[in-house]
Amino acid sequence: MEEAVAGSISELAKGAGETRNESLVGLEAAQGQLMGRVVELRAVVDRMSETVTSMPELQGAADDLLETKRSLEHTAKKLRKVHARVRALHEDL
Repeated sequence: MEEAVAGSISELAKGAGETRNESLVGLEAAQGQLMGRVVELRAVVDRMSETVTSMPELQGAADDLLETKRSLEHTAKKLRKVHARVRALHEDL
């Protein structure tokens, strides 16, 4: 009886580990996609900034774009930290 219970617990633990591993892989993939979108958005903001800064009448828009770029850079920094934590968890499994 004890052997059966121990075997069941072992199987449950193994399944939980596999589920956790799959979740971490999915989380890494989602983070990678999100980071890709942030990089794309920063490139768009850069192109828009170049256009807007050449027009003095749009200086307010240029300031807004600069703030958006800073925000995206901050987001990218946070995503890199999250990615490092997820990768560390994944490697520990």
